[in-house]
Amino acid sequence: MKRKMLSILISAFMFITIFPDTAFASGDTVTDANSLWITSETTNDDIISAWGEDAATIKANEDGSYTVKLLKNISLANSKTVSFGKQFGGEADPLIVLDLNGKTIEGTSIPVANYANLTIKDSSADKTGGISYTGNGYFVAINNVGNKMTIEGGNFSCAGAGVIMLL
Repeated sequence: MKRKMLSILISAFMFITIFPDTAFASGDTVTDANSLWITSETTNDDIISAWGEDAATIKANEDGSYTVKLLKNISLANSKTVSFGKQFGGEADPLIVLDLNGKTIEGTSIPVANYANLTIKDSSADKTGGISYTGNGYFVAINNVGNKMTIEGGNFSCAGAGVIMLL
């Protein structure tokens, strides 16, 4: 009886190992994510509505800035963008910090647009967070039409004939 149980247990473990690791990590990426406009008025419920549970968080900082921390990779649906700040908010718009946290934002349109004051960083130990344009046209990974943008970390890439950033 013990030999039979051991055989079943070993068979079960062998069966599990034939699946690739990504099958178990599939919950780490939000696919076909909606556009999201992030401002000082954005709530965690707004993020959940656009990207689902546990994709990212937003919090107010003591200095009046806001931090958006990615908890999952975000793969945007076609023609979707993550925009930061109020349009034409300028210097008066609070600073928003995008903490990639080792995660990525990718899209086939401009994945990230800054309309006010944005800092991009990656607080993860391995520094694997990034922003990627994955389309094949003349687009950019980040479009800065705002007042100020600072890049403190992250990996940026652009497929097709685009450029990484338009300032």
